[in-house]
Amino acid sequence: MERRVIDMEKDPRREQFQLFSGYSFPYAGVTVQLDVTALELRLRAEHKPIFLTMLYVIHRAVNRVPELRRRIEDGQVVEYDECPVSFTEMKPDGSYAYCRMESARVPYEDYIAMGRVQQAAARQGGTIETDRRAESPSIFASCLPWLNYTSLTHPACTPADSNVRVSWGQLFMRCGMTQLSVSIQVHHALADGWHIARFYRALEEEIAALCPTEENQ
Repeated sequence: MERRVIDMEKDPRREQFQLFSGYSFPYAGVTVQLDVTALELRLRAEHKPIFLTMLYVIHRAVNRVPELRRRIEDGQVVEYDECPVSFTEMKPDGSYAYCRMESARVPYEDYIAMGRVQQAAARQGGTIETDRRAESPSIFASCLPWLNYTSLTHPACTPADSNVRVSWGQLFMRCGMTQLSVSIQVHHALADGWHIARFYRALEEEIAALCPTEENQ
């Protein structure tokens, strides 16, 4: 990963950075319900995994927003060219382990294949032991497939870290459409509602790219 230090004294969000850096809980987050009808139909027809597919599009969408690739490290703001994703995998005993995907700059099919390898390894002997690599600049991803929720707050360490956290819930039907709740939590010193909106726009575009129609082929 390549990285560059951001001079926050010259950054447009200098005042916001100074303000929210001092908060004990400096996070902002929202949950948005997305229309995934076309995606769910494709995955069902092709027997593709919804979890790894959502991980792929989320991994790509987060990295499309520069502010979501920024992290606070040793008092400096650092922007990475790409952030890996750390995600959870349930083990046979009901506990879970951490997995890691370094890059989403690969074809969809390759990402799914690599993700399955990571999941299998985690189920067999994975742990939640913190790896120094996993601390920054990670995207933390998880899924609650048992719940259709409207709000979610992620746990965070002390002192506050600046990793982006994304989760999604159970598929549900509404007005004839298949929908999915997707939550994101960001460090408010680095990003705000505009950047969150850009993430959701990018996410919708990444989902659409997996579901080509006659109009955009």
